[in-house]
Amino acid sequence: MVAGIGLEISFLSAIFGAMELLSTVDIILICLVIFSGAFTQSILGFGGNFISVGILALWLPAQNVIVLLAAVFAVNNILLILLNRRGIRWQYLQKIVVLVLIGGGIGAFILPQLSPTLIYILLGITIIGLNVLQYFRRESQTQSLPKIANTGLLFSGGLIQGAIGTGGPLIVTVLAATIRSTLAFRGTANVIFFLLNGGRTVLYIEQNLFTPEMWNVALFGMGTVVIAAIIGHRFALEIPDIYLRRAVTGFLIIIGIALLGKAIF
Repeated sequence: MVAGIGLEISFLSAIFGAMELLSTVDIILICLVIFSGAFTQSILGFGGNFISVGILALWLPAQNVIVLLAAVFAVNNILLILLNRRGIRWQYLQKIVVLVLIGGGIGAFILPQLSPTLIYILLGITIIGLNVLQYFRRESQTQSLPKIANTGLLFSGGLIQGAIGTGGPLIVTVLAATIRSTLAFRGTANVIFFLLNGGRTVLYIEQNLFTPEMWNVALFGMGTVVIAAIIGHRFALEIPDIYLRRAVTGFLIIIGIALLGKAIF
């Protein structure tokens, strides 16, 4: 029995060596955080990276978290594309996807230039600011934005997503003002996020930010998002959208404040 436990600990240590030695409890907590993000995204169409990066960065190296979750949530995006495929607005995507990907590519090359403290500050400010923006735009039911504003938001969203993994709400702001159908919104948003997350994963690998050991961690996360996406899709129409959005917004603002505290103190 003792030998078996020792063997399990050695195995887990080998798997997670790239992100410091993590206990079994840490692994379970990581999977729970990823599940929460993926479950929320399967209902709202976004928020997976936002939630998971914000929480995990409180106790794991922020850069590793950003890089790792790009690959994990690319898998989540694929599942949500399949589940919402009937509503995808392909013609609309053709007009905006290049702009988002250019921003994401630039952001992916900016990430390794940022110091850990600066990443925490940017994460905190971005999470607080974008959640406040998202809340008030939803509450005011603002109509479609001017073209120049859409362009700026889409490019900035891709740039922030590539640099610190949390730019989704800017992209969502544009989509929500244009696409009214819930099914179409979820499907279209996840095509964009899949291209963005998959593309930046490739660029992170090119820069040696995504180490071979991280793939083992990513596999746990990918398995988790599969379960979360399926369960979330099942309950997507049964959970009041507006109440979930408000709860997520409030929670993430608290996370943003905590990240700023971590950077300062």
